[in-house]
Formats: sequence, C-alpha cells, structure tokens
Amino acid sequence: MSVQYPIETPHSVAILSVCVGSLPGSWPLFAEGVRRNPGYTFIVYTNELPEDLESLPDNLLLKKIQLAGFRKLVYKKLGIKLVAHSTEKILDYKPLFGYLFEESLRTYTHWGHCDLNIVPGNLSVFITDRMLNQYDKILSRGHLSIYKNIPLINRAFLHSFRINYKEILTNPVYCKFDEWHGIGILFHELRLKVYHEEMAADIYPNSFSLRCMISQNFSSQLFVMWRGRVYQLWESDGEVQKKELVYIHFQQKRFNIRLNNTAAFPELIVFTQQGAYEVDEALIHSTAIFEYASGDYTYRLNRYTEKLRMRLQPALSLAVNTRLGNLLGIRLGYQ
Repeated sequence: MSVQYPIETPHSVAILSVCVGSLPGSWPLFAEGVRRNPGYTFIVYTNELPEDLESLPDNLLLKKIQLAGFRKLVYKKLGIKLVAHSTEKILDYKPLFGYLFEESLRTYTHWGHCDLNIVPGNLSVFITDRMLNQYDKILSRGHLSIYKNIPLINRAFLHSFRINYKEILTNPVYCKFDEWHGIGILFHELRLKVYHEEMAADIYPNSFSLRCMISQNFSSQLFVMWRGRVYQLWESDGEVQKKELVYIHFQQKRFNIRLNNTAAFPELIVFTQQGAYEVDEALIHSTAIFEYASGDYTYRLNRYTEKLRMRLQPALSLAVNTRLGNLLGIRLGYQ
C-alpha cells in the first residue's frame, strides 16, 4: 500500500503541535532546536504567544488557536464533539493532524507532530531523504513522528477494523492513540511501513537524575546540547563517550533555564535534574563534565523529604486521633 516518491524528489516536512495552555518552561530550548533545523518547518498552534516573538527562527511558525477553535475544527472535519477533562486529550488527535490541517499542508511532502517539551537534535542526521521516500511513518513515539502527506496515510484512521477511532476520540480520557499501541497498531494492520528504531532519549519523569525509560543508561551519564545537536554522554575507561540523539523528551520535568543570554545560545548546555546550564565548551571532551551528573544533593534530599512527607501524611492524619497519634503529631509538627 505504500506510495514511493522518486528518490530524487526534494522533500519538505512540516511538524505540527497544538498547545492550548501554557507553553512549557523549556520553550527556549525547543525554539533553539528548531533554529538548528532549517530544513524543517515547525508550526505551533497555541493560545499563548511567547514574549520573544521577534527572536524566533523563521522556520518556527506560530498560529493562534483557542480550545473552542480546535473543537470547531474537529467537529467540521470529523463530526465529533471534542470532550476533554484536560487539554491532554488533544494528544489523541495528533495522528489526525494531516487530515485536520490538510489545507495548510498542501505544499509539503510530509507532515509530523511533536511535543513542545522535546529538545530537537539534528533531524537530518537521522531522517534521510531515502527514509522519507521509503517509509510511510518515521519514529513510533508520540513525542515526534513524521508521516507521508498523502490521502492514504492522512485518512488511514478511517480504514481500521481493529481500532474504532470514534470511540477513542470521544472518550474524554487520553487514550495514547498517538503512541505505538494506538496509531502503531493501526499502521501494522494496514501494512504500512514504519521506521521503528529508537533514536531518542525519553527521560523518566519521576527520578532524581535523568534516566532513559527505553534506551540504555550508564552509572555516570549526562545529556547535553552541543552546537545544536543533542547527545547522551557517559564515562568509560576514563574517557567521554558520546551517542548522538534525534531528540530528548523531558516529559513532566520542569527545567529552570540558567543561561547568560538565551538570545545567543551557548555552544554547550548541560541538562541536570535541576535545569539547563551553560557550560564551558572545552568540557565536552573532559570527564570533569560528569561533576554535573552528581547534581545538587540538597535538592535531591529536599525532593525525597517532600515525597516521603506526602506519602506519610494520610497515615499521620489518621493516627492523630489516638494518643500515640497525638504524640507523634506533636513531635513531627502535624498539630
């Protein structure tokens, strides 16, 4: 069923995101990653325009949209009323962006969707013209996926016997349709070609240090943005080892961006559990850079103490009705 382009066909890719709510704190890092990928166009539909509009790269297009406007678009194209407990439900609609926004995508050979809490690396290193020609879908995660912009692919959701898209899209709860066990199963059913290789770092959201959920982790490791590309670093036999990544996905991580000047990004940025730091570029080849991996232990202790307090508080509140509970409550500061 796959449609092949002539191998010499120049490809043009538009990657879309819909954000009805606050832009993530890592927005400047996302924008810088976009700037370093001039061969791609990123289109962000949002109800909140950032203050730094004039400094945004030319290939990052912002279009105003409200939740009501997205609901109207969904009803017009699908005849479905978008019912959502939160804006997270919009994530289920990402695999349909090629159909929902088809009028805006006519000039592109491919379209994609991405989350705004990713830091893109050099996409062209991983996503080649041959891959764009050969595969109907590239990458299997909802954080970033690219599709051929043809009716067969854009309307694939209409032709599945295994997945009822209407049940998914009218369910007010996020069903993860944008992930491999949603749209991925549908593409497998229709025998569409998908490039599955894991090339990104999906950071586990509930760890003190930055750890990958799927990819290999190392006892001493870091994630960095160096000269517009993103890497996983680790130490082996006293030397710095590097693995280039297509992107880093931070999930619920809230990053404080501690840079001297976000208008002129430094060549080397280190990510830790606390934020993004500007670092001397000379450290990229030195094992001294792994001092940042140890992190701030005061920060770790405070987080651990807060989590422990939240877990114990219900039990302590219950125990406060007993004499022993009263005693413990007084000693622990709960009375």
